[in-house]
Amino acid sequence: MQNCTLAAHSMMLKATDLGLSTCYIGVFDSEAISRILRLPDTVKPLIILTLGYADEIPRKKHIFSIDKLTKFNSFDNKKRPKELI
Repeated sequence: MQNCTLAAHSMMLKATDLGLSTCYIGVFDSEAISRILRLPDTVKPLIILTLGYADEIPRKKHIFSIDKLTKFNSFDNKKRPKELI
């Protein structure tokens, strides 16, 4: 499952780089999908990844600076060790 998710994540990043939109779908009727796609019994769908051009331009997202997200050696320590400065 982890390998499948990592592969999907890489595909989503590349799609975004190419100007495409994606949507990761992790909950679905796997038996129905197998039947619709005529998958052999040895193939089990783990995720669905939609891909295409969005109808809307998504609003710009606020991105936090790395300093607000990073902790060093303990959860409450925001100071970088001297060897990393």
